[in-house]
Amino acid sequence: VWDLLAEEHRAAWEPDGNARRIVQVRFVEEKGGELKVVSHFSKALKGALLRHLLCHGATIESARTFEST
Repeated sequence: VWDLLAEEHRAAWEPDGNARRIVQVRFVEEKGGELKVVSHFSKALKGALLRHLLCHGATIESARTFEST
């Protein structure tokens, strides 16, 4: 299961145990030497990631090759 929920919505969802693996997705960027969670463009990033996964296969390795432009 690919979990693309926002943090505030994630607390309201409880997996039923049928999922073999849950992948939580968070987008981060480096600012001042620290990783910060991206919040402003996260909806667009999630859409771009979903398109990437559909075109290249929904695997962890495929997600690692995702780069936003």
